[in-house]
Amino acid sequence: MTIKKPLLLFAVVPIFIYSLSGLAWGHEWIAPPAASKIENPIAATTESIKTGYALFQDYCASCHGKSSQGLAPSVTGFEITTPNLIISSQRHTDGDLLWKIQTGRGKMPSFQNGVPPSDIWHIINYLKSRAQKKAGTFK
Repeated sequence: MTIKKPLLLFAVVPIFIYSLSGLAWGHEWIAPPAASKIENPIAATTESIKTGYALFQDYCASCHGKSSQGLAPSVTGFEITTPNLIISSQRHTDGDLLWKIQTGRGKMPSFQNGVPPSDIWHIINYLKSRAQKKAGTFK
């Protein structure tokens, strides 16, 4: 039994396109270009990083884990593993992260109200310091 090439293409091409769309878009959450350009006004000092760690434990650890590496669905009750923020913070600007934390999406709540921007900037400094340690570029 032979399969004709047009029939094979008809079956394989949609699967290929679907798999690419999942790879390209499935895990990404893109901030607006203007948000990407926002710079962190708080220097990543030891004090800021320590403050960010404490704030992360208060606001973020219940979903992203105490180590910021994400938690499995069996722990959170969500359908998916929560993102590893060490890896995410390597791929995104400080402004991207600020926008995502303030905006929220799906199960990720918005922290626009009730959390001062300065607290979010400290959390970002903490996450970026963890990413730099992982990459071996920590100052």
